[in-house]
Amino acid sequence: MRPLSWSTLLLAVLLLSGCARRYQVTFTHGSSVTVRGKPKFDKATDTFTMTDMQGNTGKVRAISVREIVPAGMAKEGPGTQPFRTAP
Repeated sequence: MRPLSWSTLLLAVLLLSGCARRYQVTFTHGSSVTVRGKPKFDKATDTFTMTDMQGNTGKVRAISVREIVPAGMAKEGPGTQPFRTAP
């Protein structure tokens, strides 16, 4: 019974580790932002809605996005910036 429980635990860890909770969004002008959860695409407005790590929610036109990847797979870059909020 013991080997079965270890194999079940290992399987659970492997399945859960594949779920990305943070994504790296790189824009066409070169900057990037780390966001919580996968950005949601709105086909009607051609925009992505996303929430950065500070909790700021923003919409970005799809034409401005170069790449969206899980944060662990992102290439090293100059750093990430939070969304700019209007004053």
